[in-house]
Amino acid sequence: WRMATIAVVYLLLYFGFGMMVAWQNPALRTLYGEGANQQVFNYATLIPFQILRSGLWVLFLLPILRMDRGGLWQTALIAGLWLALPMNMFHAVPNPFMPDPSVRLSHFIETTTSNFLFGVAITWLLAWRPVQAGLSRPVVRAH
Repeated sequence: WRMATIAVVYLLLYFGFGMMVAWQNPALRTLYGEGANQQVFNYATLIPFQILRSGLWVLFLLPILRMDRGGLWQTALIAGLWLALPMNMFHAVPNPFMPDPSVRLSHFIETTTSNFLFGVAITWLLAWRPVQAGLSRPVVRAH
């Protein structure tokens, strides 16, 4: 149930921040053909890909969650930063895929914020134990 919840949380963050943050930029909407580009917006392939991606982010975080000895909030902060920053540095430099600085900035704000929140959510979801509600550090077990 945790992986299903994690996938749903990721989809909500992915599409929610995409619409509420990135899609507010007119230059970004133009770049993506106002949503008509079927290479980008084919939901039959996009949604399963994003579900797979959420599982990959969990796999990337498992070593951090298992090794961290800090409190739950410290671990959640580290996990959030781990997903937010290294994966989004592509948006900080000019590149041929996103030459417009405003598009890169919109995507950077969108993805760093949503990925940070996703890392925090993963930490909480994997640390949650119904019997031990007051955990001071996550207990992550491979299932």
